[in-house]
Amino acid sequence: FIQALPKDNPHLHPSYLKSLLQLDKNSKQRLYYGNWEYDDDPSTLIDQDSIIDYFNPIHIKREGQKYMTIDVARMGKDKTVLRVWHGWLVIDRFEIAKSGLDVVLEKLYELQRKHGVSASNVIADEDGVGGGLIDFTKPKINGFVNNSKALNGENYDNLKSQCSILMAKKIVLKEVGEICNDGNVRDITSEEMEQIKMKDIDKDGRLSIIPKDKIKEMIGRSPDEWDSIMMRYWFEIKPIGNYGIR
Repeated sequence: FIQALPKDNPHLHPSYLKSLLQLDKNSKQRLYYGNWEYDDDPSTLIDQDSIIDYFNPIHIKREGQKYMTIDVARMGKDKTVLRVWHGWLVIDRFEIAKSGLDVVLEKLYELQRKHGVSASNVIADEDGVGGGLIDFTKPKINGFVNNSKALNGENYDNLKSQCSILMAKKIVLKEVGEICNDGNVRDITSEEMEQIKMKDIDKDGRLSIIPKDKIKEMIGRSPDEWDSIMMRYWFEIKPIGNYGIR
């Protein structure tokens, strides 16, 4: 890899270089100085080294129970992402673009049979279309309601913030990983992880992450990959006897 910086190009107009110097600090470090891993935002929850280690999970063992997390596409938009976990290691991932619930349900059952995942160890986003998927499953899987109250009386704005913050911490501690040979999936997932940040970090109150709409503005799409990752933490904090109660 040979790095080339903008100022190495003798044909660039000086006004372009000047415009790069007027960008925000992060963008200037990356685009002008070529420091692509630079990020001085204190609200960022997952650093670059931890993201790299997440996709090189030689330190994560396959142990414990198997789980499945599903982020269901909204009203035919975005995509449905299914991840299968062996303990804290993602061992399989599948995506379905703009399809009916019957297709998603069929794939859910297929992955359950393939990996031996019980229904009580499967969770899907219950907001919007996801609620319909859960209603069709037999036996019923668990539902994840993003804006519901944080579990166990913890000081989080909602369930999604709780699971996102706790999962981010676990990733930084090198306790979570994913086997993935698809460079495109690694790239888009890494981009989404970079955008998982604390909201109103300087204010007192309940802990919260920046909303999904804000992330969409930043990356131009819904963070479906991250949603299917952070839901895995629900199984660590769910109330005893929660299965089957919605």
